[in-house]
Amino acid sequence: MFISMWIHNTPCTVMMMAVATGILQRLPGDAAAGADAREFRRFSKAVVLGVVYASAIGGMATLTGTGANIILVGMWSTYFPEQEPITFSSWMSFGLPMSLLLFAALWATLCLMYCSSNTGRALSAYLDRTHLRRELSLLGTV
Repeated sequence: MFISMWIHNTPCTVMMMAVATGILQRLPGDAAAGADAREFRRFSKAVVLGVVYASAIGGMATLTGTGANIILVGMWSTYFPEQEPITFSSWMSFGLPMSLLLFAALWATLCLMYCSSNTGRALSAYLDRTHLRRELSLLGTV
């Protein structure tokens, strides 16, 4: 959500989807047995949908988040020249709180729809400290 506040939604979604799929590919979806595999698939759906919707939600927080916001400001000044113009700060004073509320609602909705109580157990079994250290050592040195 934060990145899409400052750049357009589409490049933000493409960039973050690459990160999300890279992380999701590291999860043992095919190696896990039965119920865990189902939990990994549900969690993967939640992550992908979360990236897409969070990018759209973040885009409305600032004027630069999406092109439609800038078009609205231009139309506002054309059709209502006697009214106070929409500035970056006035837009953000409305858009940022609205985006935060929508993001919280998105998170709650995705958790209710895709993450059961078993999801945390399935993921925590995979994301233990030993596994994370092994993955870190595979990265090598800079």
